[in-house]
Amino acid sequence: MNTIIVINPVTENIFLKKDENLTYIAIFKNTTAEPRKLDFNFTQENSKLTFLSFIIGENIDTLNLETNSVHNAQNTTAHYFLNAIQSGKSTVNYTGNLKISKNAQKTDSYLSHKTLLLSDDAKTTTIPSLEIKADDVKAGHSATISSLDSEQLFYLKSRGLSEDESKHILKEGFIKELLEKIIDINAKEQVVLSLWKSLKI
Repeated sequence: MNTIIVINPVTENIFLKKDENLTYIAIFKNTTAEPRKLDFNFTQENSKLTFLSFIIGENIDTLNLETNSVHNAQNTTAHYFLNAIQSGKSTVNYTGNLKISKNAQKTDSYLSHKTLLLSDDAKTTTIPSLEIKADDVKAGHSATISSLDSEQLFYLKSRGLSEDESKHILKEGFIKELLEKIIDINAKEQVVLSLWKSLKI
């Protein structure tokens, strides 16, 4: 298994090899409106991608991100998980494209984009696109937008925690969902260190 960590990637064009198992971790913070495009190409059988994206939007940060999952071989897997925590007037625009050719039978591809909004002025948009020409595949997508749960905040504060401490615990739980998908311990530690100042986890 191969694990890659990239901070604020702009463009990538990756071709997965036969039987390759790749975990690609993208961390976005302090971003500008520059378009970002990440292409993952599946041209050989039995390749697998786990794409994990940690997005921290603060102030007027803007992230315009497009991912393309292009499947042209059988028995390939691509799962995309994006978790964003946004505050201030930050903006996230995400387009996720799944393209499965008629030769790519047994493909398993999925997109998940979850957003935790900490501000009424923060905005997020998700545009999934599925182009499927094979008939024996699994493909889907989901998107959720939520804010900090007032009842959970109240409970934590009733246990003696300050409001800031309570918010940090809830943000930590939101991020840990993705952290648990990182099998490589060293990679997980690097991600935590990269997010530490923004989330205090």
